[in-house]
Amino acid sequence: MTVSHAAQHAAFLRTMDKFEGQLRGKIVADKATFINACSTRYADHGTPNFFDLVDKHQNQLFTTLKAHYHKVIPAFEALSLTQVKSRSFKASAEDTLFEDLAQQWIHTEGLKRSKLIADTSEADVLSAISDGLDEGLGTAAIADNILAVTDLSDFRAELIARTETHAAANYASVESVRKAQDKLGVKMLKSWLPTLDSRTRPDHAAMDGSEPIPMDEKFIVGGEEMDRPGDPAASPDQTCNCRCALGFEEEKE
Repeated sequence: MTVSHAAQHAAFLRTMDKFEGQLRGKIVADKATFINACSTRYADHGTPNFFDLVDKHQNQLFTTLKAHYHKVIPAFEALSLTQVKSRSFKASAEDTLFEDLAQQWIHTEGLKRSKLIADTSEADVLSAISDGLDEGLGTAAIADNILAVTDLSDFRAELIARTETHAAANYASVESVRKAQDKLGVKMLKSWLPTLDSRTRPDHAAMDGSEPIPMDEKFIVGGEEMDRPGDPAASPDQTCNCRCALGFEEEKE
């Protein structure tokens, strides 16, 4: 990793930490609201009829993620564009780029991701009910079991906060530099920058020191083609809880 890439990676991780922390608390609150509503519904009726609650939960999650993406994407676009050294956007063009990319990510990923999170919340609640029935518990005790899902929710919220922030951050990074390449007429290369510590996947650690590639080529990571770290086209094994970044440099003529 070059000195400039190391500095970029450090800035990426600092910015990730800030936005992860902001999202984590909001996801915990959203999931707690859903879990409490499910517990109350089950205590009152004794049946797992939560369809309307799941829909409401998904809508709230979408609102939370949308607001988060509107903060994350401009921050990581600006960070990545500092690596385009020879030319730069005018401020007005950069602002338009930020908004366009945020709207595109929200449109393509926001609803899908909020549904996945809501479905996981529902599955956790239904599992608590199933376990209670297997144990022969009554309605009130099972309702208490549902409330205990909040403990699991904290763990999931951390995973969600990191994965969602990371996916949006690297989307913003690669797409903003692609736009710069197209509009400013400068050829750029991208490099995979793994976060090297005890938590790093072996597949990602193996990318350390790999050669930079053209912007529209794919990295081969653990046998999978990936446009970038956090690429939603890749398997969850390669994306969940990832902390890898991208480095960019102008191609030498």
